[in-house]
Amino acid sequence: MCCVAGLYIMGPEKRETQGHSALSASASTSLSPHTRHWVDPAGGTAMAPRGPCPLLFLTLVLLATCLALAQGESHYEKFLRQHVDSSDPSPTDPRRFCNLLMRRREMATSSSCKHLNTFIHSSAEQIGSICDDGGEPAGGDLRLSEDSFPLTVCKLQGGADPPDCDYSGSNSNQRIIIACVDGKPVHFETQV
Repeated sequence: MCCVAGLYIMGPEKRETQGHSALSASASTSLSPHTRHWVDPAGGTAMAPRGPCPLLFLTLVLLATCLALAQGESHYEKFLRQHVDSSDPSPTDPRRFCNLLMRRREMATSSSCKHLNTFIHSSAEQIGSICDDGGEPAGGDLRLSEDSFPLTVCKLQGGADPPDCDYSGSNSNQRIIIACVDGKPVHFETQV
């Protein structure tokens, strides 16, 4: 049974908690033998009926939420976060672009700096088509794009350590090789 300050009344009998007086006689006689009620000891008014233990239900909900969050992002979601940027087909200042997006996309943090990353300036759908008829097999689960894509390659500058990750950037337009699983891109291999 869960603990709450008040009276827990079951049927016509009454129980006291924490030294408070019991429910009035008229209120206790209106309860059926199988009804459970919480009663406010100060005013003698019935509180909302409760199940056997609402804290157990709340604990289970929180546990399920934590487990869902612990699973994190899928390989496809990670690929999108790390490599897809459809906002600008060719940034005018690739160095500034790299320093901004590497931080925004959580690849340059206070504890680590990713050494090399390529952004593909295209939609997820266009890149995903490489896994289907927009690409050709390149060994294993790798696929080579039929078309070229606008790219920005971000490289960590020598001597840059967290949290001061500093990147150089360069733009190009090349075909790409990506890994596909279940028809979705999950890994950027290289550009050719």
